[in-house]
Amino acid sequence: MKLNLYNTLRDAFDRPVIASGGQTVHKQIEHRGWVINLEWWRDTDLATMQESLRWARVMCIWPLVAGPEAGVWAIADDAKTNFCAFDADDKPTGTPTRYALLAAAEALVHTFGRPALAADLTALVDAILHAMPEFVLMPPAPIEARVEHAGQAVWDVTHKANGRVVSEVAV
Repeated sequence: MKLNLYNTLRDAFDRPVIASGGQTVHKQIEHRGWVINLEWWRDTDLATMQESLRWARVMCIWPLVAGPEAGVWAIADDAKTNFCAFDADDKPTGTPTRYALLAAAEALVHTFGRPALAADLTALVDAILHAMPEFVLMPPAPIEARVEHAGQAVWDVTHKANGRVVSEVAV
C-alpha cells in the first residue's frame, strides 16, 4: 500500500504532519475495511514552535485497501465528543452525531479520494464509533514518556520472605 504523504494531514494546531505510526502507536484496530491507529503525537508550544513535554492523543484512520491518492484522517482527542451522541443524562448513546456524518463524508471525498456513498460512509462512522471506547480509555502519554518524566519516588517497597529480600521497588 502506498500512501500519498502530500495529502493534508494536520494536527490540532493545523500544522502539516507527514508520518503516522511507529513507536507512538497505542493500539491498531481493523474494522469494516478501515485501519485505525490510536496514537500519541508530540504537542508543540505555539509561542516557541518547539516540541513540548505534552502529548496529544489522536485517532488516525485510513482505508485497509487504499489507492495512491489516499491519505490519513486524524481525529484529535478534544474532538472525540463531536462524534458520539449523548442523551439527557450525558451518557453516550452509541449513535453518531450529525457532525460525525458530515466530517466522515468530507474525509471520504477530500482525504481518501472516494465518493461519499452511503455504504462507505456507514462503514467509516461505524469504525470510528467501534474504536471510540479504546480512544477514551487510552493513557494520556506513552509509557516511556510517563516513566521519563516521573517525579521522585514516594515509597520504597521491599518484599521479604523468610528474612531475605525478594524484590525492591520505588513507587
